[in-house]
Amino acid sequence: MRLDRFLSVAKIFKSRSLAALAIDSSMVFIDS
Repeated sequence: MRLDRFLSVAKIFKSRSLAALAIDSSMVFIDS
């Protein structure tokens, strides 16, 4: 596996997890 491909996949995964985290925290903020 090439390094640049791995980095692009890691970047996509990181952005997705950050987006999910932001959604979760906003849901908690709305509920409270």
